[in-house]
Amino acid sequence: MLLNYILFSITTTLLLGTIINNNDGTYRCTYNPKFAGLNRLEVKVAGVHISGSPFIVNVADGLSKGSTSTAKGTGFWVGSMAGYLGHFTVQSVDEHGNPRNKGK
Repeated sequence: MLLNYILFSITTTLLLGTIINNNDGTYRCTYNPKFAGLNRLEVKVAGVHISGSPFIVNVADGLSKGSTSTAKGTGFWVGSMAGYLGHFTVQSVDEHGNPRNKGK
């Protein structure tokens, strides 16, 4: 099982996100995961995991991006013939380089 890491830590190092102190004992945390699939989200206060941390977050792949997507097959190579079907497959890839697993 491949896990990517996302780490939040109140009062120490912060990785891949922002923390806003609400000045009422709570913190608003936001993050932008870069990897589709299972991610390990660690949330710590003063270096100690909060209850339930680490969390496993299943991140969906992002929107397809043409400049990172690829095509392969014989349908666009030299040697294709008029009157015959050409075939190729496009692998859509999101803006972070994650291959898309679902359409759209």
